[in-house]
Amino acid sequence: MRAVLVMDGPKVDPIGDGVASALRARGYDSAIFRPARAFDREVGGADLMAVGFPVAGLLGGRAPEATTSFVGRLPPLRDTPTAVFCVGGTGAEKALASVTDALAVRGALVLAARTFRRWAVGGVAPFVDSFLEAVAERRGT
Repeated sequence: MRAVLVMDGPKVDPIGDGVASALRARGYDSAIFRPARAFDREVGGADLMAVGFPVAGLLGGRAPEATTSFVGRLPPLRDTPTAVFCVGGTGAEKALASVTDALAVRGALVLAARTFRRWAVGGVAPFVDSFLEAVAERRGT
């Protein structure tokens, strides 16, 4: 099984690395891309996808341009199981909801969404486990 992780920037890297590591430990071949480097062939060939981004803006509340641009140019995803997370504080829930909604419009089946504080990698394994449990339920396995 192949997982594509799209991670936007160094603030997200510790969480993204944890997600990739947790997926590998559970048998997934995980590839990490920056939003500008993730193209149709990578996303289209994935069994599942994760998108991570830092909350942008002085008071937060929005996703970075690279993330929104990536989501906007995605091909139809045909119910690709997707996990979304952001790293930030103020306004993080608004940014997370915005990206989650945009992914759903593109056809992603968003099964997990979470806000992390920077460097708070302790919650990564439970996040991945709940995502994979939801994937298994949808597939009937």
